[in-house]
Amino acid sequence: MSALPTLLPSPSSLPSRQSSLRLGTLNCRGLAKISKPDTQQHFIRFLRNHNFSILALQETHANSDTVISSF
Repeated sequence: MSALPTLLPSPSSLPSRQSSLRLGTLNCRGLAKISKPDTQQHFIRFLRNHNFSILALQETHANSDTVISSF
């Protein structure tokens, strides 16, 4: 039996580089329905400052138009 060819280099032969992935998950509890623009702006500023790679938002109760205009 012949060995299968190696398709990927071994991890030890790859150059080392450090990468990071910033994950965030938040329960917004209907933030889009809050009538206080300052609260919404503070929340959006918080999200932008944390520079998440992936962000999951639960319970936004937001429609597409609200999300697009806010971000």
